[in-house]
Amino acid sequence: MAGTTDWPSDTGSALRRLREASGKKQADIAAAISVDQSTISRLADEMAGFLRAVRTLEAEEYQEYLNRQWLHLPRPEFRHPEISALAKAETCFLHLDQLLSEDSSGAVGTQVKMHREALQRAVSYLVDRKHKLAFIGQIGVGKSAAVSILFSLLVPTDDGKPALERTLLPLGTGRITLCEVEITQAANFAILIEPEPDEEVLRLVSDLCAD
Repeated sequence: MAGTTDWPSDTGSALRRLREASGKKQADIAAAISVDQSTISRLADEMAGFLRAVRTLEAEEYQEYLNRQWLHLPRPEFRHPEISALAKAETCFLHLDQLLSEDSSGAVGTQVKMHREALQRAVSYLVDRKHKLAFIGQIGVGKSAAVSILFSLLVPTDDGKPALERTLLPLGTGRITLCEVEITQAANFAILIEPEPDEEVLRLVSDLCAD
C-alpha cells in the first residue's frame, strides 16, 4: 500500500468513521502504529497500519476495498449502496474481455459485445446515485406516506423513535400534499416555492376538481 496515490475521494471521511466507530482517538491510533499524532492526517504510507490499529470488521472490509483493482469502472465510494454489485460487474468485465481476446469477430465475440454493452448500461445507472423518483397514484393511496417512510422523513418521538403519525409531509385521507413536491438532499432544510404560470395553475386545479 505504500506510495499508493489512487485513493478514493471519501478516504478521509471513511477513516474518520472507522476510527470513531472503534471508540479510539487519533492519539490511540498514533501510538499503535508508532507515528506522531500529526501524521494521522497524512496516512498514505501508513494506511495498512492504521486499519490494523482500528481492529474492527469494517476496517478489514475497507482494507479489502482498497486492495481491489478497478480497471473498467471508476472506484466507487466505500459507502456506495451498490458497491457489491459494482464489484461483481468489474469481475464480469474481466471475464468478458478475456472472451473477446479469444474471439472478437466470430459469433461468440458478437454475443459477448452485446452482453458487455448491456452490462455497461446497467453499471452506468448504478454508479450514478442521483436519480429522480416519481410517486404516481390515485388520491389517498399513500404516496406521501411512502415518500416519508422511504426517505426517513419521520419526526422522532419523545422516546427517540420515529413515528408514522409525525411526518414532515402531512398525511391524511388524500388531497393533503396538493402541489408537486421535490425532495433533495442538502446541508440545510428549506422550502422553495416555484411559481407556475396562470395557465398551469388552472390546469392543475381543473385536474384536481375532475377527480
